[in-house]
Amino acid sequence: MKKLSIRSPASDNAHMIDARATAPSSNRRSVQPLLPLKLSPPPLRSDLLARPNLQATLAEVRLQPVTLVISPAGYGKTTLLSQWAQELARAGTPVGWLTLDEADVDPALFLAYLIRAVQRCDAELGVQAWRILHSAPDINADWPLIAGALCSDIQSRLHSPSYLFIDDMHTVASSATINQILSYLLRALPPSLHLVLASRHELALAPLPRMRASGELLRVGQDEMQLSEDEARILLEQQGVRTSGEELRRLMTYTDGWVLSVQMIARALAQCDEGARAEYLANIEESHRNLFDYLVAEVISSLPAELIEFCGSCRSRSRLTSTCSTRYWGAAGRAR
Repeated sequence: MKKLSIRSPASDNAHMIDARATAPSSNRRSVQPLLPLKLSPPPLRSDLLARPNLQATLAEVRLQPVTLVISPAGYGKTTLLSQWAQELARAGTPVGWLTLDEADVDPALFLAYLIRAVQRCDAELGVQAWRILHSAPDINADWPLIAGALCSDIQSRLHSPSYLFIDDMHTVASSATINQILSYLLRALPPSLHLVLASRHELALAPLPRMRASGELLRVGQDEMQLSEDEARILLEQQGVRTSGEELRRLMTYTDGWVLSVQMIARALAQCDEGARAEYLANIEESHRNLFDYLVAEVISSLPAELIEFCGSCRSRSRLTSTCSTRYWGAAGRAR
């Protein structure tokens, strides 16, 4: 089996370990460079809406070993994590960051990024884990050696409070090996390392139920991420849009506080004159075509084909019950 060699970004050259030094030339892995931007929090917009209640949650994040931020697309998870990470960094706290995508479902690539993200907290961490990663013949079988070396380093070297942020966890949740790696990391976390994970849906990591039951887990969900009426009003005013109380309530009823939707509507209203704004809000379901385009691109297109077909079969129903699901999928429908 050919081994996969993973090259660190240029900023990590001081800690780069060449697989050619540890593996025979006939057994080298193909080289795949890491992308530096995935290892840094994305920059914050200058017109970012201040959400003091969410920002204040950082005080609770500091007290818990693990924080989960779980909500669908467009609720501001990445923005919130980036705000937390940058505030911690400004205070001199070591922070590691990793943005995941579908390509990282490969366990070898995930481990490479994970090691480099941890090294943002302490550059000397994970050197042995990096060597093992490049010489392991079978990542799916040998990942405990790599994860064990990394966690041993973390436990023995990381003594001051540090934070590791992993965004878009849902993109790799289909990998059983990656779930095992993260479960191992959760079990081995020292008190000094706080782990913050963001995902569009709940994560199936074995230690989480126990941590939740023992009060070692902070969860920020969709309810907390939704905009309040006051926040929506401020967001509209940032675009130069003023609405009546009734119009704002109609908008909130339609969007249910979905951040991205309110932002898109605010931008659309900013391009309308006063009369057109009132008409837009009065017929918001027909007016807001761009929201459907976003849903198709970011949400619906990523669903399994059978689930898209099921949604299509239910489009005429105002209410979905387990009976309807069972008729379509059979006995397994209720579980879905």
